[in-house]
Amino acid sequence: MQIKKEEIRQEILLAAEGEFYKRGYKDASMRTIAKKANTTLGNIYNYFKNKEALLDAVIGDIPEKINAMIKRHREFPVSAFTKDNYLALIGDILPEVFPLDLLMSKGIVILLEGCEGTKYTFQRDRLLKLFSEHLAEHLGLPQDDNLSAAMLTGTIAAFLSIAKSSKSLEERKQDLYDYIVTLAFGLPNLTNS
Repeated sequence: MQIKKEEIRQEILLAAEGEFYKRGYKDASMRTIAKKANTTLGNIYNYFKNKEALLDAVIGDIPEKINAMIKRHREFPVSAFTKDNYLALIGDILPEVFPLDLLMSKGIVILLEGCEGTKYTFQRDRLLKLFSEHLAEHLGLPQDDNLSAAMLTGTIAAFLSIAKSSKSLEERKQDLYDYIVTLAFGLPNLTNS
């Protein structure tokens, strides 16, 4: 019996994450994952039963973390935030309400745009529905309103653009934070005074 080495398992996971991130689950190649992990295709199956089990390991506890994030975020009523107090309040609760390390992870990108046809499609759709409802609440609109749906589409596109940029993690986190503030309160005063 072959002894499983944690280093090999981690290399496989890293290669799989990169492949799912780049191509999505459906188009990800187990052969490419094996090649990028410097192992054989057969050896991958010593660590993971199939491609779905590999996706499970890559996604990990992200769905649970998203659920906790949503729950925590909903504890703060929309009316609790104003433009005047937002920056002070958000500094205290930002890591809980918007865990930027999680939101900027490849796993989130995979969940949002690379999991079609898997059991994670439901989690993605649930997340998008909750986010759409929350946007509608912020805007004071019915939950099935076209404006909140359009804003959701734009926000997800912006979020994915920020998450996938080649900037450092800290720069991407700052860009996401700035986007959230702008989405919530509009563009800052851009005139030079």
